[in-house]
Amino acid sequence: AYRRASQVATEAASQASQAASQAASDFALWSAGQEPEEESESELDEDLPEVAAVRDLLRPVASVLLARHIKEHADLFSYVLTSKDEVGSCAGEMLFGRPEDGATMTRFWLRRKPSHGLQVVAGGLDQRPNEEELREEEHEQQISAHSGDAWLRILNLNDEPSILDFKVDAAHGCAPQALPEAMALFAVAPYALEVLLLAAFDQPKSAPRRRSRPSTAAYLTSAPAKKTCSSSRRVRHAATQLVPRIMAVLRRIVALKSMELGVNALADLDGSVNVLRVDAKVPLDFQALDKHYKRVGKLLKHYDLVSVKAYDHKTDACLFTFCIQDGWIHVCFHLMEGQLAWPSEGTRAAMPLTFGDGIKLDLEIQLSLLLMGLTLPAVALPKLFLEVVITAGNVQVVCQEAGEEESSESHHHAETDWSAQVMSSISSAAWAAAESAANLAYDFQLLRRLLKEKFFFNLSFEKGSENASGESVAKMRTAMELAIPKSAAAEVVTQCLKHFLTEQLKKMDLLTLFRDLLEAVGQDLSRLALSEDALRAADNKSAQ
Repeated sequence: AYRRASQVATEAASQASQAASQAASDFALWSAGQEPEEESESELDEDLPEVAAVRDLLRPVASVLLARHIKEHADLFSYVLTSKDEVGSCAGEMLFGRPEDGATMTRFWLRRKPSHGLQVVAGGLDQRPNEEELREEEHEQQISAHSGDAWLRILNLNDEPSILDFKVDAAHGCAPQALPEAMALFAVAPYALEVLLLAAFDQPKSAPRRRSRPSTAAYLTSAPAKKTCSSSRRVRHAATQLVPRIMAVLRRIVALKSMELGVNALADLDGSVNVLRVDAKVPLDFQALDKHYKRVGKLLKHYDLVSVKAYDHKTDACLFTFCIQDGWIHVCFHLMEGQLAWPSEGTRAAMPLTFGDGIKLDLEIQLSLLLMGLTLPAVALPKLFLEVVITAGNVQVVCQEAGEEESSESHHHAETDWSAQVMSSISSAAWAAAESAANLAYDFQLLRRLLKEKFFFNLSFEKGSENASGESVAKMRTAMELAIPKSAAAEVVTQCLKHFLTEQLKKMDLLTLFRDLLEAVGQDLSRLALSEDALRAADNKSAQ
């Protein structure tokens, strides 16, 4: 009852805070001589000139083949969802093992071959399979150039009593030209986004709208009155006209009408203005999530903090940040010359992100979970420092460090009010109690060491080769290894809750979300590939 009451009080306080924030925003607009604008979906009927310009940019790279592959992926997820009870049971058996049979190692195997349905099996292993046996099993699959032709293998290898060692391998077929076409689309996408942003944030209401691309310098010198919340609405409406199905799925996750979008032009070392900093904040819509993806919403409520920062390992220049905290998603990145960009840092000038010989960047990931309830202190997991190396047809991720960085603030105690010191002591005691309880059931020191020593992820594109049918086939291969500690206390709890956790695995709301998003991307990509006349005919047909 106390937790329920606390949750109600927390939600009420959050709603009151949002209402106060909106009122303050409206008052600021009124003080500046502007009226707070009401949301009007009728603006969607207006043909925005930048939408036509972006369609012209995307049409040459909106591959019908790529759209087909994406839809085939969505169909694969649909097959898994159709057999989710069987898949969930096998996944539970792989995760929790079969102690009654004396099997310490388990194997999960999923195979989907078009026109042959879905095969899912799990079982115990007498010994660890060697690499030659694993490769032989892979070669027997004879994958076709169909993205729904896929296999997934997960091995739960208990080599040591205190460690769970997971080895994941997967592959799916695709056409040899799929990767080049995807790279061409990714190369144009930032430029298309820049066109939308500059058109929205450098657009006087009384002036005729232009079809030409506005300049960054023009945006910087434009009057502050132009940079209002109406610009965020314009970007959202333009995105809805371009990719309506993707936006429809996003509305099941976030409250797009409350999105806060900021665009600032940054001066480089030489004073030139050629970099845009984009900040976007949007609240999670838990009511919509509860309706469409209920368990995804419940899961997100247990994340106190999710933070990802990508930066250059030499200069510490930040490429982008992504954060989920207090029910808000915050994304920040930079654009330059129609590409993602490194902003100026120190003595290095700003520069666009180009592949060339490859890209090397570092990721800093922070994760804090409400493991013991929504009203109790969160438990911070070890901070991860990952190295990401991207080359032609390959992405590799390894863990450089796992643990907390000491900051100068931790050794510096400024003079504060005595009441603040008391509250800080109480808060520290609560956090210490929460962390002690977590550490009692889990070895976080061992987790840090295992992440650094064993974590590995690789995504690779294997170029086309002929299969038994003489068909030219390429493969997307995924490999990952992850080792985590297990403790006697945690294992006892896990075995007691084995049935409950297995039933939760069968729900698969997250997989449903991915399926819906892939379907939307495939449909919108097919739509972008249409000519203006064909698009107009398709829209008229759907309206009828």
